[in-house]
Amino acid sequence: MHKILIKLFGLILVAISFFYIWKSVDSENIILLYESISADKICFLILLSFVYFLINFIRAVNWTDLICMELDGTNLSRRNAIAVYLKTEIVKYIPSNIMHFAGRQIMMKNHKVGNKITAVASSADIFFVLAASGLAIITGLYIIKIDLPVSYIINSLKFKIALSAIFLIGLIYVWFAIKKKIIVFKFLNPKNIFYIFRIFFFSIFIFLINAFIFTALINYVSEFDFTIKEFIFIWSAYSFCWAAGLLVPGAPGGLGVREALIVIIFRQHYGEAEMVTAGILMRLITIAGDMIALAAGTMLHKNTAKITIRNK
Repeated sequence: MHKILIKLFGLILVAISFFYIWKSVDSENIILLYESISADKICFLILLSFVYFLINFIRAVNWTDLICMELDGTNLSRRNAIAVYLKTEIVKYIPSNIMHFAGRQIMMKNHKVGNKITAVASSADIFFVLAASGLAIITGLYIIKIDLPVSYIINSLKFKIALSAIFLIGLIYVWFAIKKKIIVFKFLNPKNIFYIFRIFFFSIFIFLINAFIFTALINYVSEFDFTIKEFIFIWSAYSFCWAAGLLVPGAPGGLGVREALIVIIFRQHYGEAEMVTAGILMRLITIAGDMIALAAGTMLHKNTAKITIRNK
């Protein structure tokens, strides 16, 4: 019953988000956008889809590294693991934003990787991207003072004290775990520190790519001139929209929720109708990028199978 209520709450949020977007749509603006579409602009959007595919590939490599740390030297075809990640990204659009995790569990089991190892790697992957998005959000809130729906909470003294306490407790726990050899996950082993930092760096890079794509889309629909401060604002604010879409239960791939937040946060800067258009285009680009990932993962699996047969 509890799970049903959570899923129902998520579906209600998705419905409200879609209604908000629909009410925000300026039909004249959409018509103008449609009439302005040309071959070069279509090529531009396709190019951005391939740039977004790079995000999927980086996350696939990070996830594979996490699995390799868990296996601790056991043989694993990295190409197969990367292919599994790429192929399952499209599954998140099935009405539940955890279906792609289930797909990875099943496919990696076929490659003789246990459910626990796959689950730990997927959880760690989410942890790193949320940490990277959190860094972007905090940068925007405290350095360039952007206005987010949660600003009044995050800027409060109580929140800062609680955040500091959680961070301190986390450091003490990690130190204690390493000192007493009580390592919950093998990737917390000190010998993997370099790989952990590399994964976190790539996770930050993922959101910079997202910000680059969305900046290009804003310029596409509104033709604004941008500064470095403007780009940091987009990096921070879009990271918040992405993280919120991920965390809402029952919203497949953050569908609707992310777009509604994009309109709410960015409309004061670039116009409401323009942000509706940019949000829709961003969604189309992400879906196209996930479809490219599916095709790339399928090809990678086939090539790996051919190589295995030849070696035999």
